Amino acid sequence: ADNDVVALFETSGATGKPKWVPYTHTMIQQACLILKSIYRVNAIDTFMTYNASLMHPFYFMHGLMFPLISGAAIDISDYAATAPEELAKEMLEAKVSRVIMKATLIHDWLMNFKNLNLKIPTLRSITPDFGAINPATYEMALQEFNVKILNIYGSVESCWAVAARQFEEPEPAQSVGRFLPGVKTRIVDENGDDIPGNKKQMGQLIISGTTLPTSYHNNKEATKMNMRGAWFFTGDMVEVDKQGIVKFVDRKDNMLSVLKEWVVPATIEECIAKMGAVDKVAVIHTKDSFGKNIITAVIAKKHGSELNGQEVQAHCATLPEKHRPHSIVFMNELPMSPRGFVDKYKLRYEFK
Repeated sequence: ADNDVVALFETSGATGKPKWVPYTHTMIQQACLILKSIYRVNAIDTFMTYNASLMHPFYFMHGLMFPLISGAAIDISDYAATAPEELAKEMLEAKVSRVIMKATLIHDWLMNFKNLNLKIPTLRSITPDFGAINPATYEMALQEFNVKILNIYGSVESCWAVAARQFEEPEPAQSVGRFLPGVKTRIVDENGDDIPGNKKQMGQLIISGTTLPTSYHNNKEATKMNMRGAWFFTGDMVEVDKQGIVKFVDRKDNMLSVLKEWVVPATIEECIAKMGAVDKVAVIHTKDSFGKNIITAVIAKKHGSELNGQEVQAHCATLPEKHRPHSIVFMNELPMSPRGFVDKYKLRYEFK
């Protein structure tokens, strides 16, 4: 039946408690209909899923189910160790027009082709996963290869189909484009109330639609917490401007609140990361001796380097006063998640 569960996918466990999300026929079919507005597939399109696991829901939807349901051809490849010349030949022979791949690989992947003066005229777009991309990579893809990088925003719970950079529209490179048709969205404050839409909005994104499950698999507690009525509370903070351009900010749990104003940890982390002695940095909330929330920067130094808290504080003087860390802590290593990011959940637990 349409509502039968056909797959179970595990969430990333950003809160330390991974959950299982059931996918039904209806969810997958509806997500594929929504994704048509991004790719605008035609009969000669060939999708290549490059160096990635189709067991991840992002690749399952964008690299497998959507192309299949849309009638496109698929080239499932793992060419991590293949010479660029052979890869380019394979892509030309298969007439690859869309590539679905890890964001962290895109720059080096394109540079290999550029350095060898290899062109792939059939390629129209690259869809990266959830990793960060250097801003210069967008420009290189467009100028050197006439290829657009189509950022996608989604989650396991939404079949990875919530927002995207539209193919023809010149959205800012690092945005995730616009909300897709077929998905109902609201931006809410800490109390769950809608934020007025007559200005730039920053708040938690909640979504509703036919691509969402009604519950987690065998997890009533998480269902009650995140799925309230028809609305799924994503736990993601986003910013939407007057033109409807969406920017993913951070997980709500990672955000800092200072005097009732949201502070984005990434802005502080980017500032500190520019210091040559810093290997990794994470900014979190901790509590002082009076139980008051304070901003703490946790830093792992590069091997053999010297750095002290006073130098970090002086470097952060360029930030607005509310954004400056109150406390600097040095650790030999920062806990990392399987996706290669600092695990702030574990870090907060260590300072609890």
